[in-house]
Amino acid sequence: EVRAGRGGGLADELLSERRVCGANIVENGIAPAVRTMCSGMLEGGGAVRRALQNVVNAGREGTMRDCIWTLDAGTTGMKCTLFDKAGRALKAAVAEYDVEMPFPGWAQQPAPWFTAAAIEGVHAMLDEESAARVAVIGLSGTMNGCIPLDASGEALYPNIIHSDTRAEAQLELIHTVMDERAFYRHTGNRLDVHYTLPKILWLREHHPEVYG
Repeated sequence: EVRAGRGGGLADELLSERRVCGANIVENGIAPAVRTMCSGMLEGGGAVRRALQNVVNAGREGTMRDCIWTLDAGTTGMKCTLFDKAGRALKAAVAEYDVEMPFPGWAQQPAPWFTAAAIEGVHAMLDEESAARVAVIGLSGTMNGCIPLDASGEALYPNIIHSDTRAEAQLELIHTVMDERAFYRHTGNRLDVHYTLPKILWLREHHPEVYG
C-alpha cells in the first residue's frame, strides 16, 4: 500500500515549481495522484529521493542537468525511461499490469495499478549516478480513458480505457441530441463509443453516486 504522507512536501515543491511536466497536471486535479506516486517512490530511498530533489533544485541552484525522466502509462504497462538531452534513451524499465474484462465489451484498470507500476519501474531504472542527472520529469498516458476523481484527487472508479465499448446505449443518446457534424464542430472529435463522453454518461446512469 502506498501512503501519501512521506515525501508529500517534496511532491508539492515539484508541482509548485512545475518541474513535473504533463497535460494540465494541477488544473485537472492530477496533483494528488502525483503526490501519492512521488511519496511511494521515496519509500525506496536514496536514488529516487535524490532524483526528485534534483528536479526541485534544478531551477534554483543553476546547476545544469542533462536528463529527462519519463513515465508513460500504456495499455499493458508503465514505461519508465531516462533520456539525455539529445533524445537518446539511456535506461528503461517496464512494469506490466493487466486489463480487467469482467463483461463483454468492458476494459478497465484500477487507478492504483498505475501508481504501483510507476514506483516499481522507477526503482528498477534509477540508480544514484543517473538520478543525479535528472532535470525534469515527463508524464504521459493513453487517450480516451475515463477516471472519475473526488475533490481530493482520489479515483472513484477504475479507468474505463480506450478499448471499452460498454457505452453503446449512451452513444445513441448523444445521437438523438446532435448529429456527427455538429458534434465534431463543438468538440473536434467523432461520435464514437471509445471516446470519453459516452463513458461519463454511462457512469451517470449506472453509478450516480460516482457521477454526483
